Amino acid sequence: MRYRRIFVHRDEILSDKIVLSGRNARYVCKVLRHRQGDMLKVLDGQREYLVRLMHCHPAEVSGEIVESICQEIGESVEIVLAFSCVRPGPMDEILRHGTELGVSRFVPLLSERSNRKPNERKDRWETVVAAAAAQSGRLELPTIEAPMPLKEFLAIKSHTGRNILLVTSPHGSPMLKILDKAAGSPVVILVGPEGGFTPAEEMEAGDAGFVPATLGPGVLRTETAAITAAGIVSAWHEFRCNHREWDQA
Repeated sequence: MRYRRIFVHRDEILSDKIVLSGRNARYVCKVLRHRQGDMLKVLDGQREYLVRLMHCHPAEVSGEIVESICQEIGESVEIVLAFSCVRPGPMDEILRHGTELGVSRFVPLLSERSNRKPNERKDRWETVVAAAAAQSGRLELPTIEAPMPLKEFLAIKSHTGRNILLVTSPHGSPMLKILDKAAGSPVVILVGPEGGFTPAEEMEAGDAGFVPATLGPGVLRTETAAITAAGIVSAWHEFRCNHREWDQA
C-alpha cells in the first residue's frame, strides 16, 4: 500500500514516536486531511519511518513509529543547478522538477538580464523542494543557496568537474558530448535568463572553466532549459551506471 510522505526535522522524531507542529502539523491536517489511525511515511534525511497517527490537530500531530527503514542510497552524481532568477511560477517549476530529477544544489543567480532580483532565500522555496522530494521518494533534501550575483558565483566556486554553460549560439557543443568528454564531479549547469547572458558574462563564465553547450536547435525558456539539462544529466548518469554493470556481467 502506498502512503503519503512528508519531510520533518530530526528533532521531531522522539524515540518511538513523532511530534509535529507548525507547518508540518497544518500540512498533515489541512492538506493531506489525515486523521487519527491513518498511516504516514516520514523522512528525516537519513531514515524513513512508517507512522500511525494517534492525535491530529492543526496545532500538533503525534504518532507512533510502526517501522523504521534505513534506505540504501545508490551511486549518484552531484548536480549543481545555477540559474538566473525568474518569476515565482517558473522558479517553483525549476525547484520542483529539479528536485525530482536529482539536483543536489540550487543556486539562484542575479545576472544583468534577470527579470527578478530577490535579495534573500524565500521560505516558499524550501516548502516546494520538501514537497517534491517527498512525492518522488527522495530521501535527502537538496540545498538552496541565497541568491547571489553571477560574478560572485564564478569567483568563489572552484569548478573542478563538468562545468556547462547553456547557450543558443552555434559555437556550443551538444550537452551529451560534453558530459562524455569531461571528467569529475559535480556537474555544474549554468542557465541564463530570458535573452541569455550578455557576451561579457559568457566570457567571464568561459574564463571560469565553463564550456558552452546546447540542448538542441530551439530557444528554450529559462525554466525549460534548466529542467531539461538536469534531466539529461540524471539520465546520462543512470545509463553510465547500468552500462558499467552490463559490461561487468
